[in-house]
Amino acid sequence: LMPVYLFVIIITTFASYFLLEPQLLKNYGNSLIGQTFYVQNILFWLEGSYFEGAITKPLLHTWSLGVEEQFYIFFILLILISKNQSKRFVLFITILAISSILLGYIVSSSSPKTSFYLLPMRIWEFYLGILAYLLTNKSNIKLKSNYWKFLIYIIIGLIISSFLFEKEAPYPGWQSIIACTSTFLILCLLILMKNVNIIFLSNRYIQYIGKISYSLYLWHWVLIALYVSGLEKELNLTSAFSILSISLILSYLSYTYIENPIRRKQFLANTNQLITFTIILSIFILGTGIFLVKTYGAVYRYEEPYKTWLKTAQIKSPYRCGKLNRVLDFKNEICKINNIDSKDKKGILIIGDSHADQIDEMIAELGTKYNTPVYMTVRNCNIDQYFRTNHCNNAVFKALLKNISNNDIDTIITSSFWLEKELEYENFEAVIESLIKNNIKITLIETVPFSKGFNPVTRTKSKSNSEDIPISNLVEYNTNIIKLRHIFDRLLKKYKPYIYIIKPRELLCNNYYCKFSTNGIPHYIDDNHLSPVGVNIIAVSYTHLTLPTICSV
Repeated sequence: LMPVYLFVIIITTFASYFLLEPQLLKNYGNSLIGQTFYVQNILFWLEGSYFEGAITKPLLHTWSLGVEEQFYIFFILLILISKNQSKRFVLFITILAISSILLGYIVSSSSPKTSFYLLPMRIWEFYLGILAYLLTNKSNIKLKSNYWKFLIYIIIGLIISSFLFEKEAPYPGWQSIIACTSTFLILCLLILMKNVNIIFLSNRYIQYIGKISYSLYLWHWVLIALYVSGLEKELNLTSAFSILSISLILSYLSYTYIENPIRRKQFLANTNQLITFTIILSIFILGTGIFLVKTYGAVYRYEEPYKTWLKTAQIKSPYRCGKLNRVLDFKNEICKINNIDSKDKKGILIIGDSHADQIDEMIAELGTKYNTPVYMTVRNCNIDQYFRTNHCNNAVFKALLKNISNNDIDTIITSSFWLEKELEYENFEAVIESLIKNNIKITLIETVPFSKGFNPVTRTKSKSNSEDIPISNLVEYNTNIIKLRHIFDRLLKKYKPYIYIIKPRELLCNNYYCKFSTNGIPHYIDDNHLSPVGVNIIAVSYTHLTLPTICSV
């Protein structure tokens, strides 16, 4: 499997170098590093959710190869432990499968992407495959007509229920269980029902599709991702058919001239030759990945000021609360982000989405300066989402209140990318009133100005050197901020002693325009997230206006 896998990666790398913008190419470089050691699922896990920017990652689909290879290593150890005793092996794997799905449910409540990407939460799926093999190859099962008809009805019912699947369902959940169970039952029936087996699985055309399926798996997503993110084209029925056709052609070629000849030892017949060849290609891919990361996605290909702009666009906030903390302390809804253990000062908690991530380091530094502990919520919950979304439900809010009390927190700073269509006063009031009842002061931060004009990548593509962005061009933001300010003003009027409001626009813009950069460094990393320079501009608001617990102003 390895040679054709490495071949596809090399071809993809060559195409990505010319088609992907630096930020995406740097991310691609990270994925190359993981491919060499079959830990790409872990690297993709570190980058974020599977559905977050998936189309920009040509090798994202190989996360499952990482999980499979890790399982094979684990599987060998499991066989050694069972000492070739089939009953002991089945017992071990059954216990692990049950533990796996239970662990998945626990972990998904705090980190859905962790349960999606990592092996421990996937073992139960491998178990179904092993069980299918054991039932159809190691057992003398003879299905009576009534039995298999009953199973077919179950399968039909499961397939029908799939039409009720939700787009953003958690993993594991009833949807994943139905999907895997249906596949398990279908495989068992196809193998056990000899007549059906001959028609379907023994059909030479279907068998050939099965033979090239591995190559097809390797090629299909590469073509889709490069078509959309590299060529910046939109997928439609015509393009989808074209991509499918090209995928089949490439799969035929890679199977016929690489995969099958190596399997039949027509070349690289010697094991040492095969291993040497694989190691050389792996080292080349690893080196290429490191090179792309170190050069910010080959940003040297651009001239100034675009080189600086594109580097700025690649600045990301550290992972919220840290991976290790999320694993070891998964029951808590908050984590400390500075090393202050003051008993004299009340704590500060930051709540919000990725916009809260933009300011957390700055707030943590202020807290350290004034000997005040600073915390952050583990979940990306907007303050107005509590009580009304699955991810930020009532139980989560109760746990959050408990954490606030246990850590002696009396101030909350909340920043999010609030959009006009999602804004309802009642959603804010319900949460804020609950917090105020617990004597919590709340700092509300208005959405920062946003527009494609702030995005360094967009600016580079348009070769725009204009520094000023007219306020009148921020059409969506101007519409959004009117409703948001109305809500904040109502909250301030009703809960005045407890409410503080920050208005980033007043520091980032004047009455007529917003500056794009300072000393050549952009204020934003994309359309709406501030760069460190942008955060530094608005830092004065927090020092002098909204941190009474750490500033005597």
